[in-house]
Amino acid sequence: MIEGDHKALAAMGEKELLTIMAVTHANMTTDDFAKTVRDWIATARHPRFDRPYTDLVYQPMVELLRYLRANGFKTFIVSGGGVEFMRPWAERAYGIPPSKWSAPPA
Repeated sequence: MIEGDHKALAAMGEKELLTIMAVTHANMTTDDFAKTVRDWIATARHPRFDRPYTDLVYQPMVELLRYLRANGFKTFIVSGGGVEFMRPWAERAYGIPPSKWSAPPA
């Protein structure tokens, strides 16, 4: 069992991590995954800062996004990965609804 064993996870290679992801997410619907993310983000805390991850978003970026929208710009976020992970909580953090998210082309 590796639950809570950060050293074991850090020592794993990409293949092992992808295997864990595949096993733990098999047969999970998009709604189930979103609920799992919402549950996690509601309680998870950054190990160094002991703060919720949603409190640690880069504030100058949030302010810039707000300024751009206030001045007629449409704002979007393009994620390099994990779009399904970001969608359930990022609107609250960045003010950009999930419909404005996209992943880069494969």
